[in-house]
Amino acid sequence: MNVFLHDLNQAYITGQLIVDDNSLLRYLDYPAIEQQIPMTAASMFWLDALRDCNIDYSLSLPFDRYRLSDEYRNGRGTCISFNFGEDLSRAFLTYSSSNGITPEELLLASYFVFLFKLTNGESDLCIGMNTAGRYREELMLVIGMFVNVIPLRCQLDPHWSFHQLVEDVRSIARNSLKYSYFPLQRILAQHPNATKPGFLQTSFEFRSYTSKNGKNKVMIGNAQFIAASSSIKIGEDETMSKFDFILTIQHDLDINQLSCTINASLDLFDRKTVDMIAQRFHSMLKQLFDTEDVPTNKPIYELSLILPDEKLLIKSMNNTQVLFPSPTCIHHEFVHQVMKHPQKLAVELDDQSLTYSELLYYVQVIGIMAIEMAGGVYCPLSPRDPEHRLHMLVEQTRSQLVLVHHLTKNKFNGSIISVGIDSMLIDNELKGDVGEVFPVKLGKLMRNMVTSTCQIWNFYGPAEITIDCTSHVVDITSDTKSIPIGRALPRYRCLILNDFLQAVVVSQDGALYVGGVGVFAGYLKREDLTTRVFIVIDGEIFYRTGDLVRMDRNGLLEYQGRKDHQIKLHGQRVELREIERCLLDTSISTCVVIKWGDDHLIAYVQSSDIDEKQLRTTIYVRRKDIGDLAQDIVINIEQLEQIYRSTTIQEIYIFCITGPRFIGHNRSKQRLAAIIISQARE
Repeated sequence: MNVFLHDLNQAYITGQLIVDDNSLLRYLDYPAIEQQIPMTAASMFWLDALRDCNIDYSLSLPFDRYRLSDEYRNGRGTCISFNFGEDLSRAFLTYSSSNGITPEELLLASYFVFLFKLTNGESDLCIGMNTAGRYREELMLVIGMFVNVIPLRCQLDPHWSFHQLVEDVRSIARNSLKYSYFPLQRILAQHPNATKPGFLQTSFEFRSYTSKNGKNKVMIGNAQFIAASSSIKIGEDETMSKFDFILTIQHDLDINQLSCTINASLDLFDRKTVDMIAQRFHSMLKQLFDTEDVPTNKPIYELSLILPDEKLLIKSMNNTQVLFPSPTCIHHEFVHQVMKHPQKLAVELDDQSLTYSELLYYVQVIGIMAIEMAGGVYCPLSPRDPEHRLHMLVEQTRSQLVLVHHLTKNKFNGSIISVGIDSMLIDNELKGDVGEVFPVKLGKLMRNMVTSTCQIWNFYGPAEITIDCTSHVVDITSDTKSIPIGRALPRYRCLILNDFLQAVVVSQDGALYVGGVGVFAGYLKREDLTTRVFIVIDGEIFYRTGDLVRMDRNGLLEYQGRKDHQIKLHGQRVELREIERCLLDTSISTCVVIKWGDDHLIAYVQSSDIDEKQLRTTIYVRRKDIGDLAQDIVINIEQLEQIYRSTTIQEIYIFCITGPRFIGHNRSKQRLAAIIISQARE
């Protein structure tokens, strides 16, 4: 554009356009020039730079919605800008000049570390960047479209200091620009399996300009023209946006200050999310440059994107200190209640009821209270567990007695002393499990079964922290999408940390660590497991729950699933890896099993030896090898097509798919499920 405006101004002033046919190239000459350029070195460079890179992978930015195929995207975007300000600009440019790195390279390094934090720890980052493409002096005065997009890949080490990252990015940027003449089409041709390059969706731009006449003002003779914005506005707060996320830095050379603009697709982001991302980037830049103690020697994983108001919210979550009377055993408290109100109604079910004194009589002969009142320790055994697991638990706990029902007494052989009980209280309708999502439909069912004055509480916590550590009063009118697990109970502390034991930002997934009065002493005779799950933070012992949670902007915790591959299905803990190993014993070469919804398991499998029909038959025959651990899972081939039309079927569905090998990470699994479910429903 500058070439065109220069020629236009000269023509306007002189009344003619001077062209030297002997010295100037034309745009039509560019293809011939490109064919004459040796491409071997460039080809080898890009092949090595993107070796083992998943070209189609798009970075896991904090999207508000799932990605749609291009035909369903509306192209709407939003634009958020902020100025660095005089102090931050000066500090940034001082760091740039004193370390021998250009402002563009330093901003690129800052962008990479920001993406590392924003994606919750992704270290293999590949983004796109436009280059001018005028790599020869004689092309500088030719009017034409020379822009080429190149991928910039940074495989950072989270333990690097920021200075080490800067050195690495400088090398990446300079080598990439050296071979930027290699056309994007030829780069992509080196990866024939790539269908939609992900690096094009997240890109970086750097622009420098002089502001004497204003960056958008152009003088033609004595006339002044205002250049149109590069962003096409379609509304007050909306622009056209073809790509997911573009970060643009502008450097005003006259006042020597910088500004930042983020363009993001509204197909994926809410405007408030983009605004929050901009605030986090600004905050991180201040940490890096606008402080007396620049953290150049600290590992980059220690950088924080948490905003000041979020720090207060996180701190308030653990203000749970209250005074309690001296602790007593639960059965002692129950007896105290009986003595205080012996004739008061204790429990009621339909037309049956018991007073506290009557309940005391019954609990001394059955159930948990009977065991505790006898001075024993209660260890629950599930009749749905396979027999070998039941025997292992009895042996490990050195149980002297097992209470059984007439339907479960055949689970134990004669070497184990068992006592039959004549009655059990079973509630088949109101069934909720510790350590998994409280289904919204269950909350609605419960609401319909109780009076308006009754409150429904969602308690969360594993056995290792004495069952419950958080709670939430369920509001069916507002908790329509998901039901939070709430806030920490008194004298408990909850930390949401990433893989580097750093606090995550609000609305970002992290592992839940629980400390406080209820943390257990350890596993019986399993010091190895005890050591694995305990961690000391600020002098306090915390338990690694293995659960993923996130905090919303109201300070409520939301359960997101397991960090490992363990799930709960109908109250039964199931290790997905065990099912996968069983399936892999067949002719299947690759297998991923996930939980979908409340009742379904879905297996995605590949096999090069047998066709889909044979594959399904093989899995069905070997179902017994999965064991009683998954006895309620049925492989129902005939009703496979009904998976999207029924919510009552409780089966494992087998999908035979082709393509690259699966990625075993939990979040990748859920993304795979979401994509296939979405396509099937369409």
